[in-house]
Amino acid sequence: MTLHPLIFIPKVRDIEAVKDSWDLLFYDKLIVENMPEMEAYHFAKHYFLMNKKYTHLVICPDDLVIDYNSFESLKRKVLEYDYSNLSGIANKAQNEHNVYCCQNINEVDYQFANGGTFSYYNESNIPDETFQAGFTGFCCQWINREIMEQVTFNGSNDNNNCLDWQFARELNELEIPLLVDPESQFKHLSREQRAELRQWKLGNDIRKQNVYMVKDGMV
Repeated sequence: MTLHPLIFIPKVRDIEAVKDSWDLLFYDKLIVENMPEMEAYHFAKHYFLMNKKYTHLVICPDDLVIDYNSFESLKRKVLEYDYSNLSGIANKAQNEHNVYCCQNINEVDYQFANGGTFSYYNESNIPDETFQAGFTGFCCQWINREIMEQVTFNGSNDNNNCLDWQFARELNELEIPLLVDPESQFKHLSREQRAELRQWKLGNDIRKQNVYMVKDGMV
């Protein structure tokens, strides 16, 4: 089997370290700029499903520095073990380097019975090898075509769920393990350009929407 990933970058921030990391990835990149989150993900899903040459959609958020070796490690493991999905790990917040944006499948609360209070893996308790998680935060998230045909990429209005949370919940409902490779680590710059992002969301910073492809590293 040959893997042909399509890297999807929903971009509303302009972080130099993140953009520089994309330049090392010589795969097709679909960049969707300044589009509301759900709309951007729906566009990416439609584009991916229409273009049969791609085997996997790989979600690379615009505040995640994509470590090249970790990216290639995920690719090798998806190929070797035929994983339907796989992500790495990253720090939950920019000031929390030892807490990961990843939750235990046995502790995750998809029904919000505990009022939305969640615990996360940390440096001391995260498994050493690939494991099933309850939530991954789209940390360089690989998704194969079969899953892409089933998931909605909808955020739920209930409890203000985000798309990554809803994705994890839908996989759980489909009884598909959400897989994480803890050896593939990435840096999450969660606090960068938050003020600018907030102004854009409030409608105070009018930006032009743009969609373009970078083919194998070349525009």
